[in-house]
Amino acid sequence: MPQGLHPSSQVRAHLGEACDHGQRSVRACRALVQWPSRFGIRVNCLSPFGCATLLATKFVGLGPVEMEVLIGAMVNLKVVILKAEDVVNTALFLASDEGRYVSGHDLFIDGGLTVINPSFRMSRYPQEEA
Repeated sequence: MPQGLHPSSQVRAHLGEACDHGQRSVRACRALVQWPSRFGIRVNCLSPFGCATLLATKFVGLGPVEMEVLIGAMVNLKVVILKAEDVVNTALFLASDEGRYVSGHDLFIDGGLTVINPSFRMSRYPQEEA
């Protein structure tokens, strides 16, 4: 793993916080960014949601396709399915020169799940009949 890239769960565990998808990861990232930034070290956190990895599918007890269908029903961004390579590409962007001025962010890779209000289900397209 390249220097400076740490899985978000390790960073959160280091701070003694639960590994949840929310405000704790934002606080952890912001707390960790202050000291290393003096030395030009960037600190960011990746928070993917709904990636049908082997670990996730075993934990949920579903197959990869079933899990992708379940997650696809929850997220706002349709047609695209989150794959492990999408998370890797986000990490590579942050580690590259293109992301050289990005620091202190928790990037949610979640298809818009964290920015939608689930009570606004009326704005969704109606289900097509088969």
